[in-house]
Amino acid sequence: MIVPISFGIKYEGITKREHNKIMRLLMRNMMTEHVTKTLPKHFEQTRPGGKYKIKRRTKAYIQKKQRRKGHSKMLVWSGKLKRKALMTAKNTVRATKTRSTSRPTGTRVKYKDSTRPLLSFVPFVKQEIEIIPISEVKRYARDMEKQYTRLAKRLKKVKQIRRAKRGA
Repeated sequence: MIVPISFGIKYEGITKREHNKIMRLLMRNMMTEHVTKTLPKHFEQTRPGGKYKIKRRTKAYIQKKQRRKGHSKMLVWSGKLKRKALMTAKNTVRATKTRSTSRPTGTRVKYKDSTRPLLSFVPFVKQEIEIIPISEVKRYARDMEKQYTRLAKRLKKVKQIRRAKRGA
């Protein structure tokens, strides 16, 4: 999943290298927060549509799941997909100065006939898991902007202290 985030930086006094380090840190923190706090919410949704645009399942499927598994969570059958997706998403967080990614992988389905390939997610399930609503993107942007300003100010103070020590 890739999160498209942009915000205006109104702070000067740091070098391009320092800016890139701060942005990498913020991007990694943001994606880690998404994976640990927001991604699990995708698996709790019990109705189609909503914030994560879950597609409608057939009535027969929902009844079968309710009877066999005792729940009506849209993206959960046995829980294996949820565990695998959350575990691998945490382990695949990558960040650069311009973007942050995480690639959750799903459970694989192995057919009895070994000539058929292994399958990962059904395409629409992958989209349902990876979607990030605009409201969350805006919240991440606000948080990152505040953190950027705080870190840039702290960095500027450290630079001033170092200059003062050299001059003394």
